[in-house]
Amino acid sequence: MHGVPFGLKYTTYTGFCTQWSPGTADPPPLFPPGEISFFISGLADKLHRWDCDEGYSSSPSSSGQVSSLVSTSLVYQSGETALLPCDISVPDESKGDELSLIMWYREDVKSPIYSIDARTGVHIPTVNDIRSHWIDTNLFGHNRVVFDTSPGPDRARLKIYNVSESDDGLYRCRVDFKASQTRTSRVNLTVIDQKESLLRRRQDVVKSR
Repeated sequence: MHGVPFGLKYTTYTGFCTQWSPGTADPPPLFPPGEISFFISGLADKLHRWDCDEGYSSSPSSSGQVSSLVSTSLVYQSGETALLPCDISVPDESKGDELSLIMWYREDVKSPIYSIDARTGVHIPTVNDIRSHWIDTNLFGHNRVVFDTSPGPDRARLKIYNVSESDDGLYRCRVDFKASQTRTSRVNLTVIDQKESLLRRRQDVVKSR
């Protein structure tokens, strides 16, 4: 993180990637499938995003099908609203498949931190479907987190308002369907303190003189 200019948002990616899904930034370095890749992208006032398709898990899910996994890393400054993506679109909707359950986890918390039960008859849950939403208020309070599906099922996201460094961590979104394989999205969230970022910028300016 050292030397990152104040106001500059960037995204880092690391892992065993079989395929990169294009976003809004320049393409990441080319690596043979399965090799470790690392990419840093930066642009003021706009957060670039790339999705790393890590293929499939090695063990079957409860339905006897493997789970797909998508991994993303995001960086925000303290006080901003973090948007953690989670694709909840139904793969085989034309065949009668339906969304069943959405659960968010954080690596340092054993139980789910946010969940949405779509088995109540809600086809695509919205912010107003309060009855189907559950949140860990000990972790986030009552009004700081919401799951937003308004951009569309494939662009749904967990919104965390007024983020701080205590929100750092690896988040995991698990989406269960009635028939299709479970889909898992991992988001590595890093929050940089604004005062610390400003201090680093001033130090960089002094060093450059």
